[in-house]
Amino acid sequence: KSTCEDGGPNLTEQQIESVLEQFETKIFVWEKERTKRPEAKSVMLTANDPGAYNAIKPLISKLMENEQCGSLTVLISGVAEQSFQTDFGSRFAQIRKGESLLSDIISTADKIKPNIIITTMNSINSPDGIALFAGKSNLGAEKLFIILESWGQTLREPFLKNTNNLDRVDGIFCNDDIAKEMFLRRLPDDFPYEHIYTTGTPVLDALEIEKAEEYRKELRTKMGIDKKTHIIAYLGDISSENRRVYQTSEKINEITLQNTLIAIKTAAENNPDEMFVVLTRPHPRDPNKDEFYEIAKNFPLPKNLRIKDGAKFEDNTPMTIKQVVYGADTIMSIASTENLLAPFRGRKAIFLGYADGKNLGDKVLQQIYGEKAIEAIKEKNT
Repeated sequence: KSTCEDGGPNLTEQQIESVLEQFETKIFVWEKERTKRPEAKSVMLTANDPGAYNAIKPLISKLMENEQCGSLTVLISGVAEQSFQTDFGSRFAQIRKGESLLSDIISTADKIKPNIIITTMNSINSPDGIALFAGKSNLGAEKLFIILESWGQTLREPFLKNTNNLDRVDGIFCNDDIAKEMFLRRLPDDFPYEHIYTTGTPVLDALEIEKAEEYRKELRTKMGIDKKTHIIAYLGDISSENRRVYQTSEKINEITLQNTLIAIKTAAENNPDEMFVVLTRPHPRDPNKDEFYEIAKNFPLPKNLRIKDGAKFEDNTPMTIKQVVYGADTIMSIASTENLLAPFRGRKAIFLGYADGKNLGDKVLQQIYGEKAIEAIKEKNT
């Protein structure tokens, strides 16, 4: 068994292996019958985070239907891999033959050499790095494209600081001029700006706006919340990552939740004839979920305000993000992509940029967006 000097739980080697296996990068392959179209192209896609997966999911579906696509190789990890397994697991074969991920990638690339690689640019520990630094030089891809699926990815620093080592990128696709402006601010001066295109995002295709009322009814019915109650979806962040990237408070996520609940409590007390429910939904990768939930659990409430779990229902079944954001009237977070998607969904969004000298959300928003983009966001959300 492993030992923990800080008094944490001991884990068996089998338990550690299980955790690592759950979040490790995996390889999945789908291939058409080559005799039908031998000249068809092979495409590789990568993702790790939920937002990145939302961007590549519709691409995977379309490519599987496209006659010019002969095979798909998906390098995927983390929360994205779990969603991929649900959506496509039965149609893809997992490749796991060698002693390491690298040997599996090499053997896969040798069998199905990717002509085109489509990657995202999210977490540090993600398969994106394989695509960006080795997609052409090692795997032999002819074209390399990046999809920036949000309006302000927060973890690009390791890539942007090593642009000299990147394989040559043939195109970067972003949502709109706001997203382009955010990204341009962080690129080195010699980056070829003409390779950045504003094309919209597949994420918008996956919003399922036509099912908005269905998702709204599902959530409220399962939770016993009537139509008149104002639901606020609070989407949590990860304190440790914000601390590392933006030098914020070590407890930015927890302090922000506390401050926000105080503000909502005041609003409820000032409107005693209205009912309010706050759905607290921690970030899927937050290692400090227990403290997040503890703050919500112990917060003193007026009679017209309730706080409920925004990750699972009372019967312990998972609550989907679409049920949450469509079931809610207002979306709150420091800088979640869901804030920027809220207007498309017909919802109001609030960026939690507290400025109280404790390095909270104001510091994050200034570094991600900058004044010009913040003004554009304000105009978009009014």
